[in-house]
Amino acid sequence: MMNTELSGPKFVQFFGPIIEALKDLGGSARPAEVRDQIAETRQISDDERSVLLDGGAPRFDNLVAWARFYLVKAGYIDSSRRGVWTLTEKGRTTSTLTHAEALDLFRVIHSELALDL
Repeated sequence: MMNTELSGPKFVQFFGPIIEALKDLGGSARPAEVRDQIAETRQISDDERSVLLDGGAPRFDNLVAWARFYLVKAGYIDSSRRGVWTLTEKGRTTSTLTHAEALDLFRVIHSELALDL
């Protein structure tokens, strides 16, 4: 189930699960495979996965995409191949991120992005 009690942006809860899913899938996978793996291991129901944002995109897919964006910026995932998410050396060797670690990572990357504006 998606945890709505954690602090920070909702997508931060998927930082660790994305890394874990990619490890489970051999280090790289297509976005849909990663989302399916997360949904299976985190027991996210089809109902939860089908909740849509106002723009019509599935909320779950959007949260996972934002989490991936931050993991790319932090150097955990390589985005050089379109349509394939691949763990970097940093991603492969990292242990599971706690929510606190994920939140710290978000804050660092978010502040770097704000400086780029």
